[in-house]
Amino acid sequence: MILKKVDKLYIAEQLYLLIDADLPIQLALTLLISQSDDQLISNIINEVSNDIEAGFSLTEALKKHNQHFPDLFIAMVKVGEQTGKLAEAFSEINQHYLRENKLKAEIKQLLYYPVIVLIVTFLAGIFFIWQVLPTFSRIFSDFSKDLPLLTMILLNSGEFIKENIFYLLMFLFLFILAIFYLLSTEKAVKFIKNYLLYFPIIGKLYQYSILSNLAGTMSMLLESGLDLITTLKISNGVINNNSYQKIMEETELIIRKGGRLSSSLNGNKLIPKIYYQLIITGEETGRLSLMLNKAALLYQQKLEKGTKKLLTLLEPALIVFMAAIVGLLAVTVVLPIFQLYTVIG
Repeated sequence: MILKKVDKLYIAEQLYLLIDADLPIQLALTLLISQSDDQLISNIINEVSNDIEAGFSLTEALKKHNQHFPDLFIAMVKVGEQTGKLAEAFSEINQHYLRENKLKAEIKQLLYYPVIVLIVTFLAGIFFIWQVLPTFSRIFSDFSKDLPLLTMILLNSGEFIKENIFYLLMFLFLFILAIFYLLSTEKAVKFIKNYLLYFPIIGKLYQYSILSNLAGTMSMLLESGLDLITTLKISNGVINNNSYQKIMEETELIIRKGGRLSSSLNGNKLIPKIYYQLIITGEETGRLSLMLNKAALLYQQKLEKGTKKLLTLLEPALIVFMAAIVGLLAVTVVLPIFQLYTVIG
């Protein structure tokens, strides 16, 4: 098993609090082990503690578990040990994961509402076709009058569902299982994220989340004292998008040849002008980490505003959609009633 981001957030948060209280690292790790209810966290921290007791530095001990702790985590700890600001390093790591979680929460919030509404509408429609409509059908069948086409289509759908309910549920279960399996594979996730950028509206919000995360990570690493090339390399590992990873790789090569960060990003369609201008300002004033932090905050705000705006637009659209479905189902009952009235008349 691999540590989840929430686990790394917990470790960074607890170690920040303990070390900031002037506890030695060995005692801080021991207390963290005793406080944790997660066996995986306890085992990993125990091994780290044993390595430190054997004479390794915290950075060296964490490197032995690089499948759990990414380069960014280890690099920040290394800088913290070298500068004697380990508590501040864990505080920055903690803030980084909090920012990532907030960005993910914004995207999830955008998806939950429409998905829940669509599922409820679908289930209500199935229930109506399967249980309610056949009752009316039996009433109408006593009058030898052909039912309207729309009513017949839905009735036949209901009969089909009844006769094949086991196979339909099995298909639905396998379909959902296949979706979850695909989303758990790295290739599928990368494929989706690469093309997500080009989706209307959603793509723009996804771009905001990448830009905010990238700028925030670079700002944190530069502020800690790391050089620009190392910062780019570590930041590249934080972004899970091929398009932006290529930009970071090309930027790193240009800087290695003596170029500037701003010149390598100039004219790139995936880098907005205001983002580019903030980087230029940071380079010219010698406050690149500060301007990158401003860029991170700016695009986090854009993401939050964009998400709220899209949710505001989605709500009436979904209400209209649900009304249309309800109206369609109502018509399938009302039409035969009108026909029945005509027959009786």
